[in-house]
Amino acid sequence: MPDSGANRLNRARDGDLVEGPAPPSVRRQDVAFIRKAGAFAGGLLVANSAPHLATAVTGHTHLTPLAGRESSPAVNLIWGLGNALGGLALTRACARTGDHRWDRSLIAFEAGSAAFALWMAASEAVLRVNTPGPVSGDGDAIDLRRV
Repeated sequence: MPDSGANRLNRARDGDLVEGPAPPSVRRQDVAFIRKAGAFAGGLLVANSAPHLATAVTGHTHLTPLAGRESSPAVNLIWGLGNALGGLALTRACARTGDHRWDRSLIAFEAGSAAFALWMAASEAVLRVNTPGPVSGDGDAIDLRRV
């Protein structure tokens, strides 16, 4: 029985991601979007690993979902490694095209990393979840809204 066009497209574009005939609902644009979304999420996770790994190395505390605001360096190491490995595995799965060069998944990965960095910088500047506010000479935090 000859392959249908959808079956050949599925094998050519997806490698081992989807085997056999593609469901009628899966189109080339859908697969491309899923790959880019996965690479974007991979970029978010890899970018999220950096502050946790830096916290582990420097011995500070940093907020994690595992142990809250005062998460120890060991907890941050575990969370950071989990994010890094998960993000890299997701990126590898989504960027595997059979070619040795990146496709547009690299742009999606970088956009995910940049989006996370911007969100963290803005949220930390406003909410100060992990950093204390400026301290006055007498040791009290300065309320920047009154300065």
